[in-house]
Amino acid sequence: MREIKFRAWLPKEKKMVYSVPVGADGFYHHCISEGFALQYDPQYEKLPVMQYAGTANIYEGDVIEKTVNGTKYRGAVIFGKKTLGFGIKVKYLYHTYFEENKEKKLYTDKFYRLNSNDKVIGNIYENPELIK
Repeated sequence: MREIKFRAWLPKEKKMVYSVPVGADGFYHHCISEGFALQYDPQYEKLPVMQYAGTANIYEGDVIEKTVNGTKYRGAVIFGKKTLGFGIKVKYLYHTYFEENKEKKLYTDKFYRLNSNDKVIGNIYENPELIK
């Protein structure tokens, strides 16, 4: 059974924090002032969390490179609701045809699950240029 843990990106501090507690609403509530405050106090900043994917220290929001049948793919890690697992969704060329002497290409989304050979090259917060 895999370990359940979360991390969150602190936008003001521009840093990632690990092993964060998650509230009943599914968010991490980061205290942005000193002293005591209730969970829903406006002093708290409500931040989305990223779950550990269970392999090779990969979390949601990480940008990974993977090779499938000799082709390299790059994408941000997401939880696939149809596959019930973590992976990346990429544009996949599935058909090329000609119309009025112009080449046309049709793409579809393809979901690739994670494995231990995947390489983390950054994350969507610190390195957004990696997924453009």
